Amino acid sequence: MTIEQFLNLLACAALILFGVYALLRPHDAAEIAHLKPHDPVSVAEIRISFGGLSLMTGLAPLLLNNPVAYQTVGIIYLGAFVIRLVTVFIDHPQIERPFIITGIFELLIGLILFLR
Repeated sequence: MTIEQFLNLLACAALILFGVYALLRPHDAAEIAHLKPHDPVSVAEIRISFGGLSLMTGLAPLLLNNPVAYQTVGIIYLGAFVIRLVTVFIDHPQIERPFIITGIFELLIGLILFLR
């Protein structure tokens, strides 16, 4: 296994683990993003958008086993990171530890999977 393959596997595993975490613990996952689910619909949306999407963006490249699949997921996470930076100037969110950690996660996953 090359270092690139190992890093791709590690990045996908991180996405899968977060997806499973969000599926099983939607309230905790929502808290990371300062969201407060207040009814069953909002809890379901956290499971779907955090859990399901993270799980499947981690699984898809592994199942497809195609470099473009890894790069596509990388672009998605780099895009999320760029939008996170844009929100700093537009929305002026309070920059707290979870906001920074999530941004670092997006950047690392994006770079690992996109750069080949």
